[in-house]
Amino acid sequence: MCRILIVSEDFVLRKAVAFSLNDLDACVECADTVGAMLVLHRPFDLVIVMGTAAEMCRQEVMDTLRADKTRRTRVFVISWPQSEQMVRSMYRMGVNQYMTLPVSLHRLRRKVINELIDREKWK
Repeated sequence: MCRILIVSEDFVLRKAVAFSLNDLDACVECADTVGAMLVLHRPFDLVIVMGTAAEMCRQEVMDTLRADKTRRTRVFVISWPQSEQMVRSMYRMGVNQYMTLPVSLHRLRRKVINELIDREKWK
């Protein structure tokens, strides 16, 4: 079973995304800040960082997420439109997917499902 973490300061957004992923074969957890995410100390297969929390997604955060070398943690960032330089910087740090708000829950769910399918193929 895959482990998914949703990080967002917006309670409603966080819960809406968690609810949309409820029926997947995955354990979905939530955190309200990047700091709270780092305190969890659990390995996750997919981390979805949303809203202003995305701006806190720095290199040390990415390194912490990927500290467990036995897992290939994928990171999706969903935020308000950023400058091209900021987006390139996120990709350089290791972000796997960048989407802008407002995001379609259907589109996000589809990307998560594809990620889970890919993960199963490479086990």
